[in-house]
Amino acid sequence: MTLVLPVVLMRFGMMSGNWAQHSFVDATRADCDYVQSLTCIDNHYNAIAFNDGYHTSHHLHPRRHWADHPANLVTHAREYGKQGTIVFRGIDFHETWWLLMTKNYDRLAKCYVHMDLDTPRPAQHEIVALLKDRTRRMSDQEIAKYYSPEARATRLAKAS
Repeated sequence: MTLVLPVVLMRFGMMSGNWAQHSFVDATRADCDYVQSLTCIDNHYNAIAFNDGYHTSHHLHPRRHWADHPANLVTHAREYGKQGTIVFRGIDFHETWWLLMTKNYDRLAKCYVHMDLDTPRPAQHEIVALLKDRTRRMSDQEIAKYYSPEARATRLAKAS
């Protein structure tokens, strides 16, 4: 119990948290760092986990110091909004995971932070629809478009 249980609990916590961090992928732009992960702000977890909730910022600049993530979000809020980054306030990845497992999109929508400063906040049902669309199962064609060996080779060739 002193060896196996802590390992199992820790593994579960890390896997469910990581799954939640990457659960809102925009299938039409799965190669865009702004829509491959979400950001969770104003929660206790960030205070004890080195701002892990600012996961989109980490994807955009993996070597950014953890203390700089909140300022980056504030400075680039308009770009986060234009790109369609999902931001939640007051919940962390573990609560996000639980809300997704229980399909509680209404609670997620209440925590949603509208980042596009040039448009009005969508209605609750529109936010729910967005969150459901972002968590839908991707088709085999969508997966192959972004994650096949050929697609990766093409992205690497463009980057160099």
